[in-house]
Order: sequence, then structure tokens, then C-alpha cells
Amino acid sequence: MPAFTPQPNTYEIAAILPPGEHFAPGAAGAIALFVHQTTVNGAYQKYTTVYGRADDKARRFSGVSYIGIEPSMQLILGRNGGFTRTLIEELKKRSVGIIEVHNHVQYFFRLANAFPNTPISIHFHNDPQTIKGSMTPKERWRILERADAIYCCSDFVRRRFLTGLEAGRQDHVHVIYHGIPPVTPKPRKDPLILFAGRLIPEKGALELAQAAQKLLPHFPNWQIVFVGANRPGGKNTTAYARAVGAALQPLGKQAVFLGHQPYSKVLDLYARSSVAVVPSVWNEPLGRTAAEAVIAGCALVTSGHGGLAEIAGDAGVLVSPVTADGLALALQGLLEDPETLRAVQLQCRERAPYFLLPNIQQQMDHVRYRLLSQAFGG
Repeated sequence: MPAFTPQPNTYEIAAILPPGEHFAPGAAGAIALFVHQTTVNGAYQKYTTVYGRADDKARRFSGVSYIGIEPSMQLILGRNGGFTRTLIEELKKRSVGIIEVHNHVQYFFRLANAFPNTPISIHFHNDPQTIKGSMTPKERWRILERADAIYCCSDFVRRRFLTGLEAGRQDHVHVIYHGIPPVTPKPRKDPLILFAGRLIPEKGALELAQAAQKLLPHFPNWQIVFVGANRPGGKNTTAYARAVGAALQPLGKQAVFLGHQPYSKVLDLYARSSVAVVPSVWNEPLGRTAAEAVIAGCALVTSGHGGLAEIAGDAGVLVSPVTADGLALALQGLLEDPETLRAVQLQCRERAPYFLLPNIQQQMDHVRYRLLSQAFGG
């Protein structure tokens, strides 16, 4: 599909990040990664500008225009109000064709009011019932009435948005998964179990460490690798992270605790690992790490909570509730039976097309094409 181009360089796609996102390698969260990956090398790369925090000193992503917004009148308006005031002033200087707001309802309504004739979409990357401004059916109906399009990172998030809403305009609410770069699995994978994620209680890392402590002494050729920190780019200095490390310590060389790693290193670990575990105890909006696992051909063991069930489908091994004993039993079934392990790997790999970045990038190009056509009468 060719890019919709009314006249060269006469419009801009404005992508608005939420305040906590860093638009930089090694520091970006899932939302910033989504925006960067679905823009760079896409049909609208040269037309898109990302707007976000001005105090981000980290090296920013290349290939996409970025403008840092310095909030004005914070003492009177607050940080979010000051941000949107400055943002609106900046956007009024430019020829904005469409506005994409990511995960921030307050930004969405202020921009919608400031630019009533500009198509505007909102992208939910978290459960809307936990986001200020979209917690109640009444609030979500207001969004549905005003938005030209609403995009959710999973069908779980879409269902949560539509809960309690009467029929009507529901065809404006779509699912676009987070895309994962293609990963080529090793032809002969290593005897590795991989956990990649934040070391916080919601991710179930401690239960997995305790399961490994019980199980791996019976499988001396296997290792478990933990990659992650308590936050993107952070260090494992919390009591919870120390508890995970303490649970792994008796395993000696069978447990590797790597901390935060560059994204390229994480994808390489997925390509090598036989099994990936995503034992989240909360409802993940999607579960990007599980998508990375199936694309890399790992056998996925997961709780299936929230959007994780969509990634696993009928292929992954589900463990719910998440307990050390339950995880140990699920892993034992894979480690002691190579044929079962290989079958689960192949079944998980078949789910990869749903989450491959080129496919998601094409979907976002289509979204932008449709809204630009609406803006310019194409």
C-alpha cells in the first residue's frame, strides 16, 4: 500500500508519548519501542514526529524525528497541564495531519479540544480500566464518541475497554499487537530456560526462581537465565530482586543472573533458549516477552493471564495459579521429554506471524493511511 501523500511535506503525523516514556535505546519501555518500531522504515517515517519528555538526556532513537516538550506554568497547571499547553503551542506552528495519543486520556481530550478538525486516535497499551480518565463506562463512552479510532494492544485490552458499553461505534475499537523483530532460532537450541522481564512481584520471577531451585538439580545439563531489572535500565537493588537472587544461589552455575541487557542481547538469548517462561501473576495487557519467545521458537510456559493467553493460544503450556510447584511440574514435563519439548516449540513458532514486526508495521501504515485519507478527503 503506497503512503497517502496529499502534497509532499505538507502534513505531519504527531505521535504523543506518555510522560514516563524514554525514547532511547536501552531506556525505552514497551510504548516507546512500539512507536519507534512501527515508524522507522514505515511508509510514513519521514512524515512522523514523536513528542515526549524534554528532560530525557539519554541518546535518542535514530531515524525518527523527536521533539522534547518542556512543560510551561507547572506551578499553576501541574506537570501534565504544562506539558499539553506547550505541546499545543508547538503543534499549532506545524501542519498536523493526524494526532496519535499513546496511553494518556488527559492528553487525548486536551488535544482533541484544541484541534477539533484534526483526526485523532488513542492507543491503549494498558488496561483502560486502570488508566485515569477511562476507568468507568461513562468515561470510556466519551472517548469512543470523540476518537476517530481507538487501538488496543490485545483483544484482552479491547474487551476491557468495551466492558459496560452499549453497542454502537464498537467497530472503531481495533487490536494492533506490539510487533517483534524477526528472530532466527538456532537449529539446535541450548538447554536454557529463559526469563526476561522486570524483577517485580507482578511478573512472578520469585516463583520461577523457587521452581528452578526445586527442579534443576535433577537436570544437571540445564541452566536458567534471568535477564531484567526492577525497571528498564535499572539495577537489581530492591529487596524483591535480592530474594530472586537468593533463591537461585543454591543452583551455582546452573543459574545465571544477568540483570538489564541490550535488546539485541535479549533477542539472541531467545534464539538460543529452548524454553521461555512468562509467569506473570497479574493480567498482562499483552506480554511482549511472550511474543518474543514464540517468534524465537521457544517452548512457552506462561500463566495465560490477560493478553498472555492470546500469545500462547493452544500452543503454550499454561500454569495458573502461578506457584513454584506448578511451574516446576510444567517445566519437568518439557525437560524430561525431548519429543514433547520439540513439539511445543514448533507449535509456538507457528504463532509468530501474529506478532512479527513487519506485519504490525504494515497494519500501522494502514491505520495512518485511513486517517490521513479522512483528513484530506482522499
